[in-house]
Amino acid sequence: MSLSVSVKEIVDKTNNTLLSVHPNWLRVSIEDICVVLNGYAFKSTAFNNKKIGMPLIRIRDVQESSVETYYSGDYPKEYVIKSGDILVGMDGDFNCKKWNNIPALLNQRVCKIEIVSEYFHKDFLFYALPPYLTEINQWTSAVTVKHLSSFSIKEIPLPLPPLNEQKRIVAKLDAIMPRIEAVKARLDKVPDILKRFRQSVLTAAVTGKLTEQWREEHPEVGSAEDCLKILINKRMSDFNQQILTAKINKLPKPQIPNYLNYSFDRDTEKNNELPTTWIISKVGLLCDCIVPGRDKPKSFTGSIPWITLPNISGNELNNHSGILRLSDSEIKEVNARVIPKQSVVMCCVGNFGISAVVNDPIVINQQLHAFVKSEIIISKYLMYHLKTLKEYQESIATSTTIAYLNKTNCNVSIRWRP
Repeated sequence: MSLSVSVKEIVDKTNNTLLSVHPNWLRVSIEDICVVLNGYAFKSTAFNNKKIGMPLIRIRDVQESSVETYYSGDYPKEYVIKSGDILVGMDGDFNCKKWNNIPALLNQRVCKIEIVSEYFHKDFLFYALPPYLTEINQWTSAVTVKHLSSFSIKEIPLPLPPLNEQKRIVAKLDAIMPRIEAVKARLDKVPDILKRFRQSVLTAAVTGKLTEQWREEHPEVGSAEDCLKILINKRMSDFNQQILTAKINKLPKPQIPNYLNYSFDRDTEKNNELPTTWIISKVGLLCDCIVPGRDKPKSFTGSIPWITLPNISGNELNNHSGILRLSDSEIKEVNARVIPKQSVVMCCVGNFGISAVVNDPIVINQQLHAFVKSEIIISKYLMYHLKTLKEYQESIATSTTIAYLNKTNCNVSIRWRP
């Protein structure tokens, strides 16, 4: 273990309830009341998973009170663990566990703590020890896996109430802990419940169910079909005018916007399950899009955020979203395009269903795809709708080593009305 201070110093420096004991209580080091037995280095050549020989408690087995490995060789009898023995995993999280299983062997990097004092109750030790292990873990530094030594365990200064009081404390905890575990089990289910509820609300929103009453109160609202046809005609007229202007001024012919590569007849459809004023349309028909370049910048010295998938943690992207930032010259060097405000960025590699609205200009990498703000669809609506398409995007993704969506598949169909 790599500690900058000793366990005693940790307790002295830690201003928390571990230091608070009743004036009539004492403090004792674990080495004064217990024997700490380090696990034995059993030969791995005798390990098996066919249940031949004795079960072997390895570091991964401490928390679960179950074993996957058996040992078929000879072993010293003092390393046999019985049900009720207190074990500590000496790598990782320093878990403390009362062994509740058949006799098993104590492997290295797991230790057993056995009380040898008549003034200390085993179950009180089991309840009192974990907070100290947690504190030690927080002060332990490691490059890969944290390691604990038996010397550090022996140093831990535990409170020592009178034996009868220890028994009363244990009885209270025995009654309370199952209820706490039951509450924890219910709370562990809450994130999944909230996720499903959130998804059902989003689905209701993009299928028109969330606004049924509003439509009844506003029968004068026109249809999406009529609105989109008008917009397509206007866009085509505007682009033709741009071509004419470029020709008159002897300028290069303007690049055709992505949305003009789509058509109303081919890329929209009606659906009887949607409100009559709604249609299903390819996003590509509604918005222009930006596909990021393949080259990664070699330096980051500017002020415009360079956004990758891990930078998307909410529904919005802004100047604070990325740590790496590009200058205008760095953007030009890799032929990148700046994603303007109110664009919508979505993930197109691996973990689909992630999207966010751009509040400040950004540059994105190849994991992302951007839809430019459109006069016909609200950016936030598009962002929320893309979050409902995770399963659909997974079904149409191309996969080699990791699933991805190409430009065509990024321009998926959505349910829409203006």
